Amino acid sequence: MGGGVPEGGSTYTDEYQALLDEWTTDPTGDTLTWQNDLCYSLDTADLFDRLKQLIISAITNNDDGEALVNWANPGTDDATEVNSPTWTKNQGYTGDGSTSYLSGINPNGNVTINSATGGIYIRNNLQSDNEVYGIDDSDDFYLRIRNVGNQARAKINTGNTQLLASITDATGFWMSTRRAVDDVEVYRNGASVDVETDASTGVPNGNLFILGVNDDPVRYTSYQFSVFFVMDSITDAEATSFNTIIETYLDNLGVGVQ
Repeated sequence: MGGGVPEGGSTYTDEYQALLDEWTTDPTGDTLTWQNDLCYSLDTADLFDRLKQLIISAITNNDDGEALVNWANPGTDDATEVNSPTWTKNQGYTGDGSTSYLSGINPNGNVTINSATGGIYIRNNLQSDNEVYGIDDSDDFYLRIRNVGNQARAKINTGNTQLLASITDATGFWMSTRRAVDDVEVYRNGASVDVETDASTGVPNGNLFILGVNDDPVRYTSYQFSVFFVMDSITDAEATSFNTIIETYLDNLGVGVQ
C-alpha cells in the first residue's frame, strides 16, 4: 500500500511521490492534491499494484516528457512519441490520423493469455475504422471504439473473430478485458457494452500503438486520449471503480466528458 493521503499538504502516497521524483517539472496548487488522490484511490481499490502501464497525458506540463511517464512504474515502460502527436495541457495527446502515435508497452511478459485488460479515455467523438490502440499480429490486442458502421470491436490475445457492439458515441473511458479462455468484455464509462466468447490463442509480442495500430500499412486515428492503461483482468465492480476514479480526476481538471 502507499503512504496514504496528504497530511497538511506536505506528504504524498508512495506511488505519487515516485512520480514527482521522476518528473522534471511538478504541478502546483490543487493539481497536486487531485493527482495524489487519484493514486490513493487506485491503491485503495486494489488496482494500482496490478497496473503494468498507466499513461496519464492529461497533466499540466509536458516540457520534458512528463505526459509520457508510466505512473505504474515511473522511468520504466514510459510511452514514446512517434511523429509528434499533439499534446494539449490538461487534455492529453491527439493523433493526426496519418503518421503520429505513441508507442506503449509490450503485452508479452506483462499480461497473461487469459488475464489482460487495456483501457483508454477518449475526449472527441469520431468515427474511424482504425483502432484507438493495439497490436495487430497473428494474436491481436486492440480496441476499435466506433467505426463507420457505428460498431465497437475488441480483440484480446486472440486471432479469432472479435466482439461487435453498436455504439454512436466514442467519448469516455473504454476498457476491454479478458478473464478466461472464452470470456471477453468491453466497458464504456464503467458500464458493460458487450461480452464475447472468442477463444484466446496467444499473447502478441510487440509494443502497443496508442492512437493507432501496427498493421501493414499502419493505421492511425485522430482521437484525443487522456489516459491509457494495461493490467490484468478486471471485474465489473473494478471497471466501475476505475471509471469513477479517473472521471473524478478529469472533472477536477475541467476536461471530463461523461
